[in-house]
Amino acid sequence: MTNDAQPSPDTNIQDLALAFAVHCVRNTVIENYHASGKLSDTEMKAFNIEVSNKLFTALSFLLDPRLKADQEEFNNLLTLFFPSDWNRPVFDSEMWKILKHPFKPDEDKKTTISPKNKETK
Repeated sequence: MTNDAQPSPDTNIQDLALAFAVHCVRNTVIENYHASGKLSDTEMKAFNIEVSNKLFTALSFLLDPRLKADQEEFNNLLTLFFPSDWNRPVFDSEMWKILKHPFKPDEDKKTTISPKNKETK
């Protein structure tokens, strides 16, 4: 940003960043590592905070009109560290199925995050 001033947070973008963090990062193999003890609760919390903040920052540059002037520069800077040796992404139809039907009747132990950041069971 031209003067490095941070705009006040857009709560809709914050909620979107948290939803992305849960569904695109947390509910992946990383949760298996946490569940098997390879990551402590403290490490997992730090990971969740870092991922959520980075996603919020990226989404803010993409969606917040107050950052429009810096959007092109942000996008260009992102490509400096482009992972050229990674597989190209593919559409994850399983994620879509889970989002449409998150619980089976016998899965009462799952924890989800509501849009207002409150843990529910």
